[in-house]
Amino acid sequence: MNRKLLREITTNEMDTYARDGVVHLPDIVDMDWVERMRVAIDRILDAPGPRGKDLNAEGTSGRFAYDTFMWTRDPDFRALVFESPLAEMAAKVMQSSRTHLLWDFLTMKEPNTTAPTDWHQDLSGNPVKGPHCCGTWLSLDEVTHESGAVEYIRGSHKWGRYFQQSINIDYWLHEDDAKDDDSIREVGFEDIPEFDDLRVYFEKDLVHFNVAPGDVVMHQLLTIHGAPGNLTNRRRRAIAPRWAGEDAVFAGRTNKFYTQSLDPPWDPELVAGDPFPLDHHLYPQVWPKPLGAAAAKAAE
Repeated sequence: MNRKLLREITTNEMDTYARDGVVHLPDIVDMDWVERMRVAIDRILDAPGPRGKDLNAEGTSGRFAYDTFMWTRDPDFRALVFESPLAEMAAKVMQSSRTHLLWDFLTMKEPNTTAPTDWHQDLSGNPVKGPHCCGTWLSLDEVTHESGAVEYIRGSHKWGRYFQQSINIDYWLHEDDAKDDDSIREVGFEDIPEFDDLRVYFEKDLVHFNVAPGDVVMHQLLTIHGAPGNLTNRRRRAIAPRWAGEDAVFAGRTNKFYTQSLDPPWDPELVAGDPFPLDHHLYPQVWPKPLGAAAAKAAE
């Protein structure tokens, strides 16, 4: 499998990400990875893991499916994380000297799936704080607005506002002996507005991308986004690892909605504010590949 980017990331693409909080990177991942992961994603969808679920709301048609932490149990997803160019891509676009994996997830909307993806920020569902944190959305299919392309509010990562996922969902921060106490809300987070009702105010900053298989859309975790349903006869499959960069630290969050991402399969053995260690068992440094303890000592 090709472990290198198909092309260099341009200065304009890095500037776009910094300015808008989102960038489309076309023709960046080898089709061999796309074909391999199409087989892998369908295997996972046929036998979901403990965190896999369908997200269809009552009254919607089709299938909107989700699963996460596949890298911990599936060799193809593990290869995508550790052997594909995604981690290097994330570091270069963030302009970070290194990249740690936070977790991976897949999302799939079958043809004629009417369920939308609600407007949200990703930060509340990720155990991280700091400007160097992003998601890479690797498309396995052709995706257009009609088939559920994600819409992003450009520049919303610079608003200085932090939203919890829903007014109906509590969102808490681990803090010593109060970490399971629902009387402690993480400072600075507010209820997310009904962005569909406010669309007229941010229409000029709204962007979506028509993507081809092998394209990646990368966004900062504070960038607000959502997606319509898939109203075509095409599938809409994507894999979207989350990454932390050099200035990111662990944020020990819990959330009744985000149990899939914030309740990992292993104890992270970190407390809020800890940097991510080089050889961490749950949030490993993926790029550049660590030398290993013995080699690193010899290289000092």
